[in-house]
Amino acid sequence: MKKFIFIESLFLSVIFIACAPKIEVSHNTPINFAYKSPTKTEPQLHKSVILLNKVRFKGDGKESQEFNAKLKENIKRLLENQGYSVIEVSKQESISYEQKQKSAFELILNGELDIAKNISYEDSGGARLSFIGSLGLRTEEGKMSLVGSIEGTFLEPLSNTTLQAFEIKADNLDKESYAYKHQAFNGTLSWMSSFMKGKSNLNDKTHALMNSAFSELMQQLDNKIQKQPLETYEKNSVSIRSKTHY
Repeated sequence: MKKFIFIESLFLSVIFIACAPKIEVSHNTPINFAYKSPTKTEPQLHKSVILLNKVRFKGDGKESQEFNAKLKENIKRLLENQGYSVIEVSKQESISYEQKQKSAFELILNGELDIAKNISYEDSGGARLSFIGSLGLRTEEGKMSLVGSIEGTFLEPLSNTTLQAFEIKADNLDKESYAYKHQAFNGTLSWMSSFMKGKSNLNDKTHALMNSAFSELMQQLDNKIQKQPLETYEKNSVSIRSKTHY
């Protein structure tokens, strides 16, 4: 009896695997969060700057995590390329008086980027098979675009006086909308749907959008972190401190 049950279970497992739904997911666009600054590297100034970077790409997926890690790494490198050593902090309260006193200026970055979907077609595809369950191929079509904004502020650290502020909006990073089609099985009996095939290019379109956003964001931040304006912020910081008693 036990042998019969084992054989029956094995047979059903083989049937389930053979009848597994087939979704063809395209993997033609790998993530590429790389940036090479065209700006020449300046000599070491033996001066430090404070960097408080709270910019993030929303989401818990590996793409978002890598985007955030690479963004943090590259922004730090932009400041280092201008000759500064960088003191990275996670919150304003963690900056010591000594760090503020010795820093040429502080750069605070805040903001969040995300992907918004504009769905133009949706079909649940849930055909009902009497009382035994449902079977169907869900289809979603639409366009994806980048939303959100980044705010940056250069400060004199001791007085928190604003030296310069800027904003980078998502629609200035990537004006393109990315058309996608995503299909998935949604029925309780989806294992029976071997005769139904689905396709999804959502993965590729998401990567294309994020790659473009990263490259453009880094270029715009690079334009903000240049020798001439940074020297001005440094001089203004010195001037502010000379007029203030701490």
